[in-house]
Amino acid sequence: MSALLVLTAFLAISILLAYHRLHYHRFVQYAHIPQPPTSLIWGHMALLHKFMSMSSSQEGGPSDRHIDLVLLEIWHSLGQPPLFLMDLRPVGPCLCIIASHHLAEQISRSSAAFAYSVPKSYTLGELVPLVGHDSMIIKEGQEWKELRKRFNPGFAPGHLMGLLPVVAEKVWMFTRLLERVVSDSADQEGQGGGKVVRLDMLTQGLTVDVIGEVVMEVDVGAQEELLGRADLGEDAAAAAAGGGEEEEDEGLMDTCKKGGKGEGHGGGEMSNFTKTYYRLITSYAADMEGKPPIKWWLQLLTNNPFSRHRRRRHRHRQLLSQKVDTFLREFVQRKYRDEFQSTTTTTTTKKTKSILSLSLSLSEKQEKSPLGLPCLPPKILSTTTDALKTFLFAGHDTTAILIGWVLYYLSICPRAHSRVSSELDSIFGPSATPAEIRAQLSAPGEGGPDKLNKMVYTHAVIKEALRLHPPAGTARRAEVGSGFVVSVGEPSSSSSSSAGQEKGGQSQQGRGGAGRRGGEWNVDGMVLYNCATIIHRDPEVYGETKDEFWPERWLSEEDKDKGEIPAGAWRPFERGPRDCIGRDLAIIEAKVVVALVHGRYEFVKVGLGEKVLVPQQGPDGGEEEKLKPVVDGTGCCVVKEKLYTRRQVTARAADGMRMKVRLAKGVVGGLEG
Repeated sequence: MSALLVLTAFLAISILLAYHRLHYHRFVQYAHIPQPPTSLIWGHMALLHKFMSMSSSQEGGPSDRHIDLVLLEIWHSLGQPPLFLMDLRPVGPCLCIIASHHLAEQISRSSAAFAYSVPKSYTLGELVPLVGHDSMIIKEGQEWKELRKRFNPGFAPGHLMGLLPVVAEKVWMFTRLLERVVSDSADQEGQGGGKVVRLDMLTQGLTVDVIGEVVMEVDVGAQEELLGRADLGEDAAAAAAGGGEEEEDEGLMDTCKKGGKGEGHGGGEMSNFTKTYYRLITSYAADMEGKPPIKWWLQLLTNNPFSRHRRRRHRHRQLLSQKVDTFLREFVQRKYRDEFQSTTTTTTTKKTKSILSLSLSLSEKQEKSPLGLPCLPPKILSTTTDALKTFLFAGHDTTAILIGWVLYYLSICPRAHSRVSSELDSIFGPSATPAEIRAQLSAPGEGGPDKLNKMVYTHAVIKEALRLHPPAGTARRAEVGSGFVVSVGEPSSSSSSSAGQEKGGQSQQGRGGAGRRGGEWNVDGMVLYNCATIIHRDPEVYGETKDEFWPERWLSEEDKDKGEIPAGAWRPFERGPRDCIGRDLAIIEAKVVVALVHGRYEFVKVGLGEKVLVPQQGPDGGEEEKLKPVVDGTGCCVVKEKLYTRRQVTARAADGMRMKVRLAKGVVGGLEG
């Protein structure tokens, strides 16, 4: 009997201690941070699921919308505090969502406590198969600094402008793809006829080719492969993206055991490498794309590292990653030998080096292979290989997303379309053909870069597309005990725009904190997420047009009444020492695309984001057969259903940017004129 009493007492005390510990973590530990009501057992998982499951009729959005859009809705529901807590334990981390550009700057800048800004979050470990253990995205401290130092010269604006002819050549290939789509559409005449393509498939082909040539000085041939397809329609794109893990794993295992060797090092192997890398990226997107949010208790099962599905998925990614590594390591060693030989021979040909070649020429350490050939030490080889994986992922994916959104907004915003047309005519000449524009951009000397720099309004269009649809954010973490405190003062003491401030100032409705009026918060132990989607739509900075496409906000001469937008309030590439190394390359690519395609093609969105068309009134008061779009007060067309971003590795357009492509009105002749 006494033993039973002891056991009962022990269980009671254990339950009581567990309750007090759980109560502390849920209600006390981070009570000073603004947050929605929390659950003792599930934290904010139930609330997050509720918001994610809301339909448009419930004042939410599509259930598969990107998590940033969900966080934006939660932020509004809390009264727009500078930061707020989302406790996802035990499924995920304790997330501190940073919604103020003032706080985001404190996290991303150098400080006495953090020389290179607050360290990256451990949650980036999921990306290791994609970018590698030695990626500059993941590395910290001196190791990160050395990596950045090696590759900074290759991404310097001056060096990238020297590679402008290479970018123009790849964009020229992109115009050939568009010509193919136009030609195919002409064969599908009839009411509403025309081939529907997934524009993201075409833009990804372009950006992979650019990254391959600019970074590795190799013709990846992604666009050539697309041109060789019998069908570029959306159904063919979906079929090409298919393929399960099971049937691939055996072949991948065999290849990895053989050391990745196959068809030599020509175009065939490059094509196989590209397909393998696409499958690696797709293995991440497949976890999220098109799937509705599941209940939090199911997340425990699906994220269980011991589950069969999780183990199979992990094995599949590791095999793909291993194959990619094998190819890139051999490629880097060959490239290094070529660079070594080029330094020992005299040449009169001056050519802008690829980013990889430039980084290898700066590598001083060298070893000898068993055959006596120069080779890189293992550590430098590993960091270089992972740098290439990082550039391939970040460089092609985010830039492809950017180009898609730029072409979309120019297709639905007559105001912006007209101004870009006028700007291009003034720079390249009225009615210049894509071939003529390519020649001007590729001309020797500073002619090409000068013309690109004159595309001021186009640059504003690109900035505005990135503001509304930043492809990614950044996650950081201050360790427990670091004493990291962020603070924000009164909005009136900042340099932010006064436009829209009269709508701010609400007191936050969560627990703790000082809301919009300011305050300071210790954020030790939490994952800090600088949510660009929220920061880019802050009414205190962007006013009443925060949700609208308004490139003019970036033209200072037209924004005198609104005040200057703080630099930290625009952060699609993040800021501080760990900002995106490839930001200038992305903007150069987008500018060249607009220059070559804007005057020749008409992009017509289908489905999500499609324009509302109404009968046009004839001169006799009757209705003509021709339909015209409805233009709102901002100069943009009204759409049937808003186009949104979906939960994938990065923030992609939900439908793959489904488009019809036609020749613009009045265009005759081929690409050459």
